[in-house]
Parts: sequence; C-alpha cells; structure tokens
Amino acid sequence: MPQFLLEYSAYKRESVEKIYNIKKRPLSKPLSILATDENLENFANIESNIRSKVERVVKKFWPGLVSIVLPKKNIIPDYVTFQRSSVHLVCIDRVTKLISEYSPVPVAVTSANLSGAPLITDPTTVIEKFENSVDLFLIAGESKYKCSTTIVDFTQEPPTILRKGFQEILKQLSPILNDR
Repeated sequence: MPQFLLEYSAYKRESVEKIYNIKKRPLSKPLSILATDENLENFANIESNIRSKVERVVKKFWPGLVSIVLPKKNIIPDYVTFQRSSVHLVCIDRVTKLISEYSPVPVAVTSANLSGAPLITDPTTVIEKFENSVDLFLIAGESKYKCSTTIVDFTQEPPTILRKGFQEILKQLSPILNDR
C-alpha cells in the first residue's frame, strides 16, 4: 500500500524548508513525523485518558491509512509543526515504518503532491513532478487505495476525525473512538 512522501530530517531546518518549497506549501500547514507503534512516545505525549484508544488505533491500523495527532514533545522542532503544541504522526507502510525505526532523528514527511493539488497515487507521476527537486526516490509500487489517510485528533476528548480517508476504515474506527 505505498503512498508517496517527501521526507527529510526534522532537525535540519533547511531540509524542512526544502519540503515547503518543493510542495509550494504554506508555512502555516504543519508537516508530519514518521512514527511506529514502538517509538511514537518519543515524539508525542499520550495522556492516560486516551492511551487505550491510541494504542488500539495504532495496533489495528499501523502501518496503514490512519494517522494521529497528539500533544507533541519538545523533541519536535516548532518549525515542523508551525508552533503548534501537537504533532501529526504517520506510519503509512512497511517502508516508512523501517525508516522511522532506524532513523536516529525524527523524520518530517508530507504527501508527494503540490499543496492543494490532487493526491498522486502512481510512481511515474511522482517522478515526473519532482525529478528536478528530489534527491532520491524509493519506489514500492502504486497505491491501491488512491486516497489520503484518515486523520484522528487525540488532543481532545472525545477524539475527532480531522480528515476522512478510506470509507471502510471509518467504519472500523468508529467503535474504538466512541468507546467509553
């Protein structure tokens, strides 16, 4: 289930700025951080009142088409999150999981499309669009889902869905998020 991402070290401001420049992305739109179920607490705080829900969502959907927003830890630079107190964590597929597991620093990511443009779901289009501005392409195939991730915001209770992705996931998420 490959998705296409632009990714750089979150600790190198010039790398983060490069993502914004490549995508023509407004600085007011925060980037995401690659995470895994094992390392997400390196980047975010999980309050006790939501811990069970976060763990269930991550266990069921990571790697996959659900991403989460949590209160960020100070390890995540403000220029990645546009001064916000939260961080958007993603674990899209086995490749991004491995990158996050083995990276010694947080990895800032975003989808590989121009800001506001439709999602790109095939590798040929990604290469054509970004061949003059991206240093390395890791091609794992075409996305079979052709949709964005569902974003769940755990910074408030009850958690809310900020962006709806694959419809089947929404049906599976509802019982977890609505569980008291």
